Amino acid sequence: MDVRGLVRDPKPRHRVQVGGETYNLFWGDPHCHGALLGETEGEPDELLHFARDHAFLDFVAITDNDSFGIDQLEAQYRLCRAFNSVFYRPGEFAPLDGYEWSCHPPGGDPNHRTVLFRGQGPLFRWTEPGGRDIKALLESMKDVPVILHAHHPRWRLARDPREANVEVCSGWTVAMRHPERIYRALASGHRVGFVGGSDNHRRNPGVGGALTGVYARELSREGIWEALRARRTLATTGARVALEFWVGEAFIGLSLIHISEPTRLGMISYAVFCLK
Repeated sequence: MDVRGLVRDPKPRHRVQVGGETYNLFWGDPHCHGALLGETEGEPDELLHFARDHAFLDFVAITDNDSFGIDQLEAQYRLCRAFNSVFYRPGEFAPLDGYEWSCHPPGGDPNHRTVLFRGQGPLFRWTEPGGRDIKALLESMKDVPVILHAHHPRWRLARDPREANVEVCSGWTVAMRHPERIYRALASGHRVGFVGGSDNHRRNPGVGGALTGVYARELSREGIWEALRARRTLATTGARVALEFWVGEAFIGLSLIHISEPTRLGMISYAVFCLK
């Protein structure tokens, strides 16, 4: 039985027109875990089935740790990528390839990243020579379309445009309750958007306490990745609310503007938003 065919709502999605472009609001969980390393639950196909057919997500990223007690094997990494390819349906469901760079050196603070690829990319573990340096991670990806999302209560950003977003809510915490680190990063010139990811360990991505909404041109791997890269994002603790935010004619994530005089701020929200 095709469960999706029974539950999808035919109503059109929330969309916005900006500068002649149409952007649709899609929902996903860009940070969840499975059982490849044994510390969490769920085989890749289980997670993808749940994300698509039970949580009704548009996109998801299974981001198992590169090394958490033991190193993730290349074969395990490729297995997850293979399942992503099987489940990928442009216009319906877009799993992104990636993993979690889980840097936590002995005696030091963690500095984790969700690593997401536009297509496919290499697995560069933090346990490899030089792998504890965020700059080494970025250098290993210099020829690969990739974005990084910082998460957990403590992190140190590199001044690199590929550090696109910061995870401000997850199933473990809501960072915006204590936003000092985020405010300091923004005040110091870092340009980052906000995302929410469940960081779920219990084989139910999409219902673990946080979601990301993206304004994308299309529901494809490339379209979702580009929207995340451009920071056209909303972060919620699980609600699917449509939100528009404008500064003058500038929309979320689309423009860098300089203000020299009072400028109109606009926000439109829709508290009730139907799933698909």
